[in-house]
Amino acid sequence: MAAEGAVVCMPNVNEDVFDWPELSKKYGIDRMLLPAAVLATVVESLPGCISDVPWLYSGGERFRVSTYQQARRARLTNQFINLYGPAEATFATHKYELSDDITTGPIPIGKPLEGCKQRLADPGDRADGCHELLIDGPLVCLGYIEHGSLSTRFSADDGEASFRTGDVVQVDNDGSLVFAGRLDSQIKVNGMRVNSAALERDVVVLPEVSDCRVVQNEKHTFAFVRVDQEQLIDFSVRMRIESVVKQFSNAVKVELVDRFPVKPSGKIDTTALMSARFAKNEEQE
Repeated sequence: MAAEGAVVCMPNVNEDVFDWPELSKKYGIDRMLLPAAVLATVVESLPGCISDVPWLYSGGERFRVSTYQQARRARLTNQFINLYGPAEATFATHKYELSDDITTGPIPIGKPLEGCKQRLADPGDRADGCHELLIDGPLVCLGYIEHGSLSTRFSADDGEASFRTGDVVQVDNDGSLVFAGRLDSQIKVNGMRVNSAALERDVVVLPEVSDCRVVQNEKHTFAFVRVDQEQLIDFSVRMRIESVVKQFSNAVKVELVDRFPVKPSGKIDTTALMSARFAKNEEQE
């Protein structure tokens, strides 16, 4: 992103997003990287703040088709790039340039960046055409440091840096990878295993839904589903969502929200979602 250029740290959404247009012109910013949740918030509420930036990169979490469609409805003409890469990579390992003919999800994570090698491994007991993604090459860090020394080294048999992401992917007709969940996305709900990533994916396909997050504590499992504010009390919308969720488990409760709280990093704050849910119960009582 910053090849032969300068990096400008903009005020974040919680500070003064209204400064973005002026700063973009002042510094000649032509590329901006935003976490997916932040990009969704800006596209929904303040699309004019990013309208003058030609290239918009999304990363950190899944980039939803609903965000892209909303951007086009807001007449944003930016080129959107979906980036993928685990924290164990220096920045990103894959990218996908969105085209105007994308109408359904999920949005692919794309193909490897220059210098990155990918390998697809058998994820074990699965029959859905999925693979575990492994990445090799100089974009992978050396390993984990503990007490000032390298405690875990990421390396393949040939000594090259290699990392098992734990992410499960499928390959589309174009050869791009599509994120399909994680090997550890299986959760226990009333003693039964539920694939939370698959549940989220199937709920987001519904036309009324912008996003979905499955959150669990020691007693409860919720599917927090983001919809427009006027649909929060629409019984038919709730019924359609619950019918999808019940295909996975009757014990997963559906909670409709019109926004997701985010952390300073821009990622969705699932702890705050759960806290707000129980705070609302206390108010009703």
